Amino acid sequence: MPGKDPVVHAHVFVWVCSFSKIFCKRSNSNFKTMFCEENGQEVNAEPPEWSYSMRQEKQLIVKGVYLGPYSAASKSQLSNLLDCGITHIVCVRHQMESRIIRPNFPDHFKYLIVEVADNPFENILIHFEQVIQFMQICIQNKGCVLVHGNAGMSRSAAFVVAFLMQQYEASFVDAYAHVKNKRFCVNLNLGFIHQLKEFEPIYKAKVGSDENSATCGGLKRNASEANFSINYMDT
Repeated sequence: MPGKDPVVHAHVFVWVCSFSKIFCKRSNSNFKTMFCEENGQEVNAEPPEWSYSMRQEKQLIVKGVYLGPYSAASKSQLSNLLDCGITHIVCVRHQMESRIIRPNFPDHFKYLIVEVADNPFENILIHFEQVIQFMQICIQNKGCVLVHGNAGMSRSAAFVVAFLMQQYEASFVDAYAHVKNKRFCVNLNLGFIHQLKEFEPIYKAKVGSDENSATCGGLKRNASEANFSINYMDT
């Protein structure tokens, strides 16, 4: 069997990097302006240079939200997690991965465990609300959350995209572009992409309903006040 040509693979990697940078620049100006003002960044800032080794690290996606692989939450990373101010961790895994991907620091961080397979036919949409609320509670309490799966490229990334969509009232295209801009290796499977597109009108309807309720004199509850049941490990 002939070996793989490293030159060909290098050219493909460079082409994909270039395409990603072009794609990531095509985002809604209102979303970019609002996001950058909140996170203290320049609106037209160039994306960071990406290296292959960075796949094994976590990246700051927005203020208070990191995305990365399981290795970023492994037993050797406690001091790094504490230095970054991590207070909450969303651990995304399939039930069959529970012996490998598991909470390593239940005494230090609040965990949310989400059982999801990286499969295009997996229903990830049903988990968006609990994950977003968990993340919102963290942010509202001045905390910092790490979202990880195994590689930090598909399942966990889908939840971060959903969070950005609802938190910043962004489109799927804008939110996905931003996440890829921060963590280049993100590659959602087609099933997750379709479900995130379905989520867009769902969250917009919810936001509109909440605004109408507030306008009519109702009390708009914060996520920290919402009554919901999630599978998390408290510190």
